[in-house]
Amino acid sequence: MKLGTFCYNTAYSIRPDALAVMLEERGYDSVWFPEHTNISTSRQSPFPGAGELPHPD
Repeated sequence: MKLGTFCYNTAYSIRPDALAVMLEERGYDSVWFPEHTNISTSRQSPFPGAGELPHPD
């Protein structure tokens, strides 16, 4: 069986190269990254929950 993983890469994520090495060491065959996430960098639109975009703890 071949295993892979999918990761949204953001400013708070692990570096893609470091993630790929860690996954390969654990037997994964592939890692996939989308073209972009759904959070823009300009922040012209307000966060629906009001205030600043929460940090993903």
